[in-house]
Amino acid sequence: MDIVNIWNEKSNKCLNLLGCVAAYDFGNDVNFEVLSNRTTQNFVADTKFQAASLSKLVGVIVCLKFLEMQHEEVDFSLSGKLEIPVIKETTLKHIFSHCGGINVSGFAGYKKGQIPNIKQIIHGMDGANSLPISQSLEFGKYSYSGGGYCLAQEYFERLSQKRINELADKILFTPLNLVNTTFDLIFKDKSCAVGHNIDGKEIENGWNLYPEAIAAGLWTTPCEYLKILKELIKGYYGESQIISAPIAHNILTPFVDCKEDNKNFKYTLGVRLSQNIYWHSGSNEGYKCFFAFDLVSRNVFVIMSNDDNAENIFAL
Repeated sequence: MDIVNIWNEKSNKCLNLLGCVAAYDFGNDVNFEVLSNRTTQNFVADTKFQAASLSKLVGVIVCLKFLEMQHEEVDFSLSGKLEIPVIKETTLKHIFSHCGGINVSGFAGYKKGQIPNIKQIIHGMDGANSLPISQSLEFGKYSYSGGGYCLAQEYFERLSQKRINELADKILFTPLNLVNTTFDLIFKDKSCAVGHNIDGKEIENGWNLYPEAIAAGLWTTPCEYLKILKELIKGYYGESQIISAPIAHNILTPFVDCKEDNKNFKYTLGVRLSQNIYWHSGSNEGYKCFFAFDLVSRNVFVIMSNDDNAENIFAL
């Protein structure tokens, strides 16, 4: 698969969206571009978007960096360590590659008001709008699970004694000088793109809130997310001072074979792999996004939209 061809296909399909921006690097030159020709929203490179499930890869990097700082590996048993019981074979690799038998695929988000914390979400109580999270699916078989990422979030917050946004700021966002990227809940910010439904109407309150941070709650820009991806690629080749080669190799090594919508692919940790292309899509109400990169050529791009009509564009 040729990543430049994929970029051309995706970017052309984005022209008629209400809002869509991208960042790409096809040869050591980062470019920012407004793709949609209908927009009147004055997008700039610093405009923040909800990254939806693109949050997952960033969460994986943060968690693995913390383990490395603690001189811990990723293959330890999670039995007795999580908020819910899991079998002894369960590791972070199962959780992060969606084959740990954990239920709850995704999350609807919350309107402004009282927001449940991650423990309440895990147990489906006190205002949570998703089912209780449990290891109720077939272990070792792919089943997309944002619920697993919530378990990981709670575990690492408890282990580090920091909120996940604080931990990410300290060990990833600040070292990379990412000033527009956060796992924190944003209630009001003029630099955030407002989400729109398929009818082109702004969603209530502008956007939903996602306390399920590493599953769906990242705010960022295409340029800053591209910077994370480029650092991950550098890490794979042992060229990064921020993401080590062991972390990058753990993340980018295929772990489980998957089939979805009659398409075969592999899951690494937080990333899908189709032939030679690493990629992932994301979908929150009002926001759709996509990234892809080729580890050999190092060509990479990120597209983010605040138009729900991008749903069918962002898949591979």
